Amino acid sequence: MRSWFETLGYRFESHELWDVNYFEWIINISVRCGRYDRVLIRGIDGEVGVQDVRAIAESVAVHKVDEG
Repeated sequence: MRSWFETLGYRFESHELWDVNYFEWIINISVRCGRYDRVLIRGIDGEVGVQDVRAIAESVAVHKVDEG
């Protein structure tokens, strides 16, 4: 999955979290004129549940990214 994001030209920040059931990355997506959005990516093993949605919302707030 990381290679796919790199192929699209997205840059990775140093945040990288690995757990048994998920991982997190922060990528930078160019939007225009040298500006970019910071996006938190969370890959989850299995079906997404309410607790996963809450967890990503917390991570978005903690890392002050544009979206997750």
